[in-house]
Amino acid sequence: MTIVPHDTSLAIAYDDGRTLTLEATNKKVSGRAENGFVKYTRKSRWDGEAMLSEVEVENGPKFDEKYEVIAEGTQLRVSITANGSGGKDAERTITHVYERPVE
Repeated sequence: MTIVPHDTSLAIAYDDGRTLTLEATNKKVSGRAENGFVKYTRKSRWDGEAMLSEVEVENGPKFDEKYEVIAEGTQLRVSITANGSGGKDAERTITHVYERPVE
């Protein structure tokens, strides 16, 4: 995974060829999942050093994603909180930590 922060966006390129650019405009942008069937909106913004992104799936749950560099720049922590899935008021957070390879 390659992550490139810019003043107005965060670009992520995954090892499998997928890419994601989060524009820090805090405006809703419409999109579709890779399968083409699921519609969603996303709005992203910088909050200090962290990129916050809110994703709302059409007729589905809402996800709050937080991307932040930790451990003196050697790790990226991605926290995803799902709201409204698995029950009316269910909220679950999954956190992934990616470590920069030793060069």
